[in-house]
Amino acid sequence: MLFALLLTATLPAPQEAQAPKPKAEKICKGRVNTGSRLRSKPVCKTQAEWDAEAAANADSTRNMGQTQSR
Repeated sequence: MLFALLLTATLPAPQEAQAPKPKAEKICKGRVNTGSRLRSKPVCKTQAEWDAEAAANADSTRNMGQTQSR
């Protein structure tokens, strides 16, 4: 009995079942290649990735205007 008590004291407690994290939903948009007569290719990204790309594009556009205004 002492052995069983010691054995249960050293075993880790069972962890509660955790729900898997939901994967971010992908949003697909068609991208047209400049100079191509072929149809557009779908590009799939999460909303966070689309937002990051839009912010990066806005920054580069803003910076381009500053460097050429001399």
